[in-house]
Amino acid sequence: MGRTGLAFAFTLGLGLSGRVAHAETAPPRVLLEVTRAEGTASCIERAALEQAVERRLERPVFASANVDLRLGVAFERRGRTWMADVRLLDRNGTDIGRRELKTPAPHCSVLDDSLALVVALLVDSPEAREHAAPPAASATVPPSSQPPPQPSPPPTTTVTVPPDVLAPREPYRVTLGAAAALVVGPLPGVAFGPELLVAVRPPHFVELRLRPSFFPAREVTAPSPDRGGRLSLVQVALDVCPLEREVGAVRFSGCLGQSIGWVSAQGFGYAENQAPSSLVYSLGLGAGALWFFARPVALSIGLTGAVPFARDSYVAKAASGGTVEVFRSGAVSGGLTVGLVVEL
Repeated sequence: MGRTGLAFAFTLGLGLSGRVAHAETAPPRVLLEVTRAEGTASCIERAALEQAVERRLERPVFASANVDLRLGVAFERRGRTWMADVRLLDRNGTDIGRRELKTPAPHCSVLDDSLALVVALLVDSPEAREHAAPPAASATVPPSSQPPPQPSPPPTTTVTVPPDVLAPREPYRVTLGAAAALVVGPLPGVAFGPELLVAVRPPHFVELRLRPSFFPAREVTAPSPDRGGRLSLVQVALDVCPLEREVGAVRFSGCLGQSIGWVSAQGFGYAENQAPSSLVYSLGLGAGALWFFARPVALSIGLTGAVPFARDSYVAKAASGGTVEVFRSGAVSGGLTVGLVVEL
């Protein structure tokens, strides 16, 4: 009975002493190195990543001298995908662990939280503590004619972060542009004029566009070639663009919009030339594409279609004493724009 209790106590003592020895092992000091490929300036800074990791582990982790391990984070963008390659190396430059994070999200800061967690788990792993510990003293072993076996590199684990994860550092996106526009419907024939674009996309929201445009006077005659009217249009459109997709250097978008236009008319050739004006309100749809041939400058192409709430009719008195319709706006209007934009 006494021997059994003594053996149990001895075993328990060994277990406790082993735990104490493991707890006394100092956590590794790590040097963090961050490299960036072209176009990855928006990815997390080294100091911010160090702070995020240390907050999760609640202890100092990183140092610049007398380090036990090195951790490399390499940022890259392949098409629309943000990549972060994470490698943990020992004193001899041997891979201890490797992780790869990727996301097709619009902004690189979607990786922030996942990257900080992956790095924290990697530098606090048993493998990291084992390789950071000083080598134990061993008996002298006679040299062997066979070279020592080389350790195989650890497998790479890829973590995909969904694109709808919150991007905490995503900035406002502002786009300014000018285009040549044509419109069919509110004026006689095909009208041409300039159009400006101011677009804002707040973080985690849809893009909002303001498009003022001006179409100079178009002439229409009735009931004879020497009589008719000249009509011009000033228009302001406000679009909400919930659909967006970027493929390579091209960004496609789909929008819902409304516009308010002011049509000015001036008669000519009549005994009494009036100058009526009217307000036109329309609802419509739009689709567009931006080709970033030299970021931040892009070629812009847009198509729009709209339905006015009311169709204005312009009439004149005929020689017989009756009235004749000079022009009536279309039941549907359409537009095309081609121009240049710069994205801020």
